[in-house]
Amino acid sequence: MVDKILTAAQIEHAETVFIEQPEGVFAVYGDRITADGSDERLHFLQHDVVVELYEPAQWVGREERERLISALNQAYKDGRIEAWECEVRIWLQDVQLFMTTFNFSYYTRR
Repeated sequence: MVDKILTAAQIEHAETVFIEQPEGVFAVYGDRITADGSDERLHFLQHDVVVELYEPAQWVGREERERLISALNQAYKDGRIEAWECEVRIWLQDVQLFMTTFNFSYYTRR
């Protein structure tokens, strides 16, 4: 699901970490999974996703951020994810990047 959303937003992305930092805007995500179901079988998986969007200081436009928001809105509208939230955009002085954190959840069935 996360890969589909970030691909739709046309943002280079990786789970957990990039070995080498890409040029331009990129995203890193994590997926916490909680299993649930009956006593005898786990039927549902809840995915709590954190996407960190990184933008270089010299990046003028915010096209990627807007495309990510549009992709999240579409996934919500289609019923593929729960309501999403976005944290305040912050400046990371040590790496000279802006970071915005997006959070959302979705469910899968086994």
